[in-house]
Amino acid sequence: MKKAILWMFVILTVMQLVTALTVTRDVAQSVGPNQDFIVTYSVTGVSGKWGVVIEDIVHGGCSFPAGTKYGGVLLSDEGTTKQVTVRAANAGSCQFDGNYMYDETTGEIAFPTKTVNIASACVISTEICDGVDNDCDSQIDENNVCDCKENWNCDEWSSCVNNQQARDCTDINKCGTTFQKPLVLQSCTAGNGGTGGDLCKYMEWAKSISENNYCVIGLGIIGGGLVLLLLLMRK
Repeated sequence: MKKAILWMFVILTVMQLVTALTVTRDVAQSVGPNQDFIVTYSVTGVSGKWGVVIEDIVHGGCSFPAGTKYGGVLLSDEGTTKQVTVRAANAGSCQFDGNYMYDETTGEIAFPTKTVNIASACVISTEICDGVDNDCDSQIDENNVCDCKENWNCDEWSSCVNNQQARDCTDINKCGTTFQKPLVLQSCTAGNGGTGGDLCKYMEWAKSISENNYCVIGLGIIGGGLVLLLLLMRK
């Protein structure tokens, strides 16, 4: 019986490790005609040695370096991301649909279909770190724009309305990325007179537990501690 339980535990552990692995495809929403842009494949939920086979197809006139199909292998030794350059069509839109596989027993897993719209002309703008040739010079993310360090400045949190607070945050350096953007929406608990926002600022220590629900969690922990203290005092 003990062996059966042990094997069941091993099987469930392996299943959890397998189902944790996910591959996502990230691509721009819109590009200019004949413009180069980057497709990024990212793997999450992995550890140790692993490998993923990626097969992606693009329709509508866009093309990977080898044509309308891309086939590649992403290994743990290469990191968790792979970037591929795609050339846009003259007009219209392009659709991506493909799949990935990391275990023959699970089979192929389809990527969500993605549509990239092609603008009527390449609109020149400042080059930012977004995988698109923004300044229309046939180069992507040049001049070390991806090395830009985000510097976010945020307004004060709004009052607590419907158990939520909001604020606006602006990147002073205008990097064009949001990797380090602070939260602009958080949960809160409104008390009498709408003082929930004031209470939440004293619960920031609970952000180590949850960035989004730290206020409710903090109040819950304190409330639970008070109840426990009262029970102990009664004994």
